[in-house]
Amino acid sequence: MEACSVAPTLAGVLKHQPIPCLDAETGDTLFHAEVPDICRYRGLRLLKALRGHLSVQWNTSLVSLQPSKDSKEVHLIFEPGHLCHKVDIVVGADGADSMVRRFLVEKFQHVDPEPVLTPYVEEIALMIRTKSKDGTDLVQKRHPIQTMASDKEGLTTIAVHQWQVEPEERAHELIQLSRISVPPGDDGMGDLDLTGNEARRYMAQSICKTALQDLEPWKTYIEALREPHAQGRFTVRRVRGWIPVDFDNLGGLATLAGDAAHLMLPFGGRGLLNSTVDANALCWAITTVPRPGATPTAKRLAKQEESLDDYGEGMRQRAGVQVRKTLQEAEKSISLVAVRAVLREDSNRTPVCIYQ
Repeated sequence: MEACSVAPTLAGVLKHQPIPCLDAETGDTLFHAEVPDICRYRGLRLLKALRGHLSVQWNTSLVSLQPSKDSKEVHLIFEPGHLCHKVDIVVGADGADSMVRRFLVEKFQHVDPEPVLTPYVEEIALMIRTKSKDGTDLVQKRHPIQTMASDKEGLTTIAVHQWQVEPEERAHELIQLSRISVPPGDDGMGDLDLTGNEARRYMAQSICKTALQDLEPWKTYIEALREPHAQGRFTVRRVRGWIPVDFDNLGGLATLAGDAAHLMLPFGGRGLLNSTVDANALCWAITTVPRPGATPTAKRLAKQEESLDDYGEGMRQRAGVQVRKTLQEAEKSISLVAVRAVLREDSNRTPVCIYQ
């Protein structure tokens, strides 16, 4: 490969700055989450590994990504200054709202003569943020997963985050992830904006549609959400989130590190770490493939297949480790009493949806 451009958004990690968490309704910064040392370490390792081997774009916005007429290279334009690059392959590690992702999903669906069904992830979040006794907002400082489970078909996963600011103050977030397939450009879902009792009923009905309704802790959640004396206001929003795309999409012109294995379930906030490690592994796999002309074609293709297979296997193993860790954390932190207490308290709650 002549060049490979990687565009992760790792400014906060590399500069050891906390990551801002925003209110999705207002755009206001609610709090700043400290970056774990392991993330900083991985980010610096990624930078060191790629420097001198590949063309790397850090902390710049990709505004245009187009293939050449012969589809043999990709033209990239970055801000600021509208820097232009011509590369053979692009590796994106810049999150769910990625220009590389948009290019893969939206720009090239027409290459297949058959109607294309794109797998989407539907995220439905119900979050309650409590207020302290003096009326000031309590913001989320940590959000470990309390518990998570999937239905028998594996089509829906519901996760619960719980955090605690003071001994008597707790808040919870329910996140429902549904795998559905829809034609590109027309998700058919429409907007979802529910508050109050409608939001509570919707969340209860969503759980009942899965095989979780008779299992704990989901049974308790349903009962609590249905109770008429559950105080406070609730908001449910629907957003279109992570879109899995196979790493060999479009003949290798562009790819998203880790997408084939990481379905972006809430694995304890480790998505950024996985993405950087995957980007590092994929770029090394690319650089180990001999250049055209320097090695017989059959040998070069065999090496290419071996390198990408090794990358894919490592990626799947990393994803499996995070799933196991998440479930282990959940088993230690389930508290049904806390759920009932929060939903029954006669306190002044305001809704907020946070997506990082």
